[in-house]
Amino acid sequence: NRDQRIDLDSGIHGDEGESFFRILIPPGCPDGGVHLFEELDAGFQDRVEGAGLYDVTRHPQAFRSGIWNDLADPGCGHGRRVSPGTTHAGTDPIGNEAPVNRLVADLRAKALRLGLQNVGISGVEASGHRRFYQDWVEAGLHGEMAYLARPESVSRRGDLRRTMEHVRSVVVVTQDYFQPDSPGVPGDPSRGVVARYARGEDYHDLLKNRLQELLIWVDGAARSRGLADAVSGFAYVDTGPILERELGQRAGVGWFGKNTMLIRPRQGSYFFLGLLLLDLPLPPSPPFEAHHCGMCRACLDAGPTGALLGQDESGAPVMDARRC
Repeated sequence: NRDQRIDLDSGIHGDEGESFFRILIPPGCPDGGVHLFEELDAGFQDRVEGAGLYDVTRHPQAFRSGIWNDLADPGCGHGRRVSPGTTHAGTDPIGNEAPVNRLVADLRAKALRLGLQNVGISGVEASGHRRFYQDWVEAGLHGEMAYLARPESVSRRGDLRRTMEHVRSVVVVTQDYFQPDSPGVPGDPSRGVVARYARGEDYHDLLKNRLQELLIWVDGAARSRGLADAVSGFAYVDTGPILERELGQRAGVGWFGKNTMLIRPRQGSYFFLGLLLLDLPLPPSPPFEAHHCGMCRACLDAGPTGALLGQDESGAPVMDARRC
């Protein structure tokens, strides 16, 4: 059917809030070619000569949905990018995706191939939680963790540029760590229980290695596409004074739960956060604005020492580390 097109949701973006549709024109185009976006073409060519639709849609990073009939415009669109009912930023006048947006889409694809689960981009504005953090420390709720109250640490948590002077964007990734309990755990009091996050390889090393590999890829991709002469970055995994959960919320990863952790719909809070600070400006993801805890008190009631205090008047979750 020469009027039939392939509508692909590439499935490589890792962000439930986004849906990017690619329309591929079948080999009935006058020039005999199938036109692809660069990120869907393994050879990074503008055209794939003589490729059948089956071969194109079986591309491992491209195919997820199926064939849709679209009879509105049977003409040859040369790789038009279409999103039904929505006009997205980052496109040129004929609807093609801007190079930096293509880079972000490919970055997400690379992160998923590295074994990461979710990817978002945050801006580098000053922290909106700085006052809350200062009050929390002054109230002594940080307990014996004196390093949290050092003036330099407090200052750096409020401003990313104190950690990396030329930071322009932050890539936020997640790594799931949920593992089911063994039979009898935790019901058998004679058996010790190791926290889920500590049951495997040290997450600092695992996640940092993947972030460093992602940084190498970003540097090469930005160079090859003419977006930067070089890209510098800093991989961070829970080892310094950065409010990583706030950045995760800004990057659309999840909301601040009453357990003080980020919670992602249908995934919970069993995931690590990793950050990649870059001197390359990237368009930020939509922040996660909703809060889904409602009246639930499950985490508050389950805590054996009452360290989780619920939410303050601003809605921020509060923990008293002295009770841990």
